[in-house]
Amino acid sequence: MRNLIKKIALVAFGAVLFVSCKKDETQATTAGGTAPVLTPSAATFALTLAGAATDGGTFTWTKANYGYAAVVNYKLQYAKTGTSFASFKETDLGNNITTRTFKQSELNGMAISLGVTAGNAQDIDFRIKASIGLDALPVYSAIAKVNIGTYDLIVFWYVPGDYQGWSPSDAACPKLGSPDFNSYEGYVNVPNPGSFEFKITSDPDWNHTNYGSASAGVLSTSGGNIVWPGGVGYYKVNANKTALTYNLKKCAWNLIGSAPTASANWSNDVPMTYDAVNKVWKVTTTLVAGEFKFRNTGDWGLNYGDDGANGTLEEGGANIVVSAAQAGTKTIILDLNKPRRYTFTIN
Repeated sequence: MRNLIKKIALVAFGAVLFVSCKKDETQATTAGGTAPVLTPSAATFALTLAGAATDGGTFTWTKANYGYAAVVNYKLQYAKTGTSFASFKETDLGNNITTRTFKQSELNGMAISLGVTAGNAQDIDFRIKASIGLDALPVYSAIAKVNIGTYDLIVFWYVPGDYQGWSPSDAACPKLGSPDFNSYEGYVNVPNPGSFEFKITSDPDWNHTNYGSASAGVLSTSGGNIVWPGGVGYYKVNANKTALTYNLKKCAWNLIGSAPTASANWSNDVPMTYDAVNKVWKVTTTLVAGEFKFRNTGDWGLNYGDDGANGTLEEGGANIVVSAAQAGTKTIILDLNKPRRYTFTIN
């Protein structure tokens, strides 16, 4: 069954999704040319794991008009609806083409890469970028919006090492999760001194693909053991199957914001303590009506908020709102134990 799911979901993550149900009335133009007009095959894409290997949607666009037979390159850009493409992702579609069909697995992976919680639906903005070379200004289609309904697919790699007895089959062995069989992420607590060596395995055993380190940050199936760079501690682990790369970031978690009084209105980190038994971070502190986020100590480059106000955390997500009814002495719990399914509670 595992191999079947892999075959289904491995249908390209590197492509993209572009859907539109509306177009601006004013067509974008530059001195270099007239922008393409984008048309989707549907306004909504409801994606399922069962249909992962099937076509998810077709997108067509008119040719950008430069007044002569130019070689035009097209790229797909997409971002969360309402962000005005302040932060976006981009995929090259090729030259002189006007249509592209994407598998459901591709659409699912791209939506999730924008922070859409797997299993939920969300509006996403898309546009086509057309260009003919470095010396000419690109032209863009009008922003288009589509509602993408994603499916939940998390597959795992395992992180056995000296710190847990080198046992990938142990039910407690830390895991890295991926929605696309390519980009893996998870958190690992290294509690005891030792060799600080570990490996990453594709399955909960040593009989499949096992990764070591060819050099710092580089995975190899013939590499030596990887080493936790900071010794005992709590680490965010990222690994990429295609690029054969890994990154280890030692973390300590805090509250920061206007709601925790000890934070002095976003000025101070309020340290949390790791509960190794329950595998969560905790702090009991006074909250007032306001907002807060979870932040790695002094590091805005790694923080979590809650985009949907649903208790599920997103990296770089929206500030978490504390109402007047929630004010008082509270215990806040941060749970990073389930890869890519990070949550919090206020009790």
